[in-house]
Amino acid sequence: SFNWDASGLTDEQMHTFCKDLGKLGFAWQFVTLAGFHLSALNSNRLCRTLVKEKSMLGYVEGIQRPEREEGVDTLTHQKWSGADLIDRTLQTMYGHGFSTAIQGEECTENQFGKK
Repeated sequence: SFNWDASGLTDEQMHTFCKDLGKLGFAWQFVTLAGFHLSALNSNRLCRTLVKEKSMLGYVEGIQRPEREEGVDTLTHQKWSGADLIDRTLQTMYGHGFSTAIQGEECTENQFGKK
């Protein structure tokens, strides 16, 4: 990790950096550092807009609407959190129709299909 702006590379060199590595025989590059910084930056922005500026409108404008516009799969997040597995387990234990189903009629998965 280093300060890319202080590296002496031009914007064009940074833009072609991964492809240039590919020409040298590198087949991939780790993106964990970029993901770490992206998570931190977006967490900071979200906390600032939620707490200081816009309340839940900050979440809707900054995350939910862009997810919908860009087709980001985590917009309907239950499938990513294991909700289906939990519901199936509870159905096995208690039978169908229990009142605490995560994937029930009003879950996020269904709500976004309405709009």
